[in-house]
Amino acid sequence: MKRSICNNVTYVTKYGNFKFDVDMDPFLCGCWADGQQTMVQQGVKLGIPSLQIEMPLKMRKELVSNKRLIENLAESLVNI
Repeated sequence: MKRSICNNVTYVTKYGNFKFDVDMDPFLCGCWADGQQTMVQQGVKLGIPSLQIEMPLKMRKELVSNKRLIENLAESLVNI
């Protein structure tokens, strides 16, 4: 699944005016010692399929004005 996400996001970014990397093994994982959980972890615990996507501000701004980019992002998410 990680590889699919990486490939799809890399494909999507061809239509933006920027470059960034996909970190397939991030340093932070949301597993806190005090038991605090991310929204994704809470959803999974409830049996809700969940995915967390974090994007740089530059990409979020580009998504607002670049129809092709947002269409490709949506298509990529469907194909994961």
